[in-house]
Amino acid sequence: MNADESGESRSLCWVNTKFGRFKAEIVLETVIDNEYYVIVDMLDDQFTKENKTQKFKKQDIEYIN
Repeated sequence: MNADESGESRSLCWVNTKFGRFKAEIVLETVIDNEYYVIVDMLDDQFTKENKTQKFKKQDIEYIN
């Protein structure tokens, strides 16, 4: 069962990286040393298991919903 079937909504965003802009699913938002970070699962197929989950500064995130 995926998030849509269970009634949970997915929090999606655009992540701006040095390689371009990619769609991602937000896993967690956190504060580390007074800086805001967002941990995401990258949705693009080019991201493999090793680099699918990544941490970005909140300023590099554009929320979709």
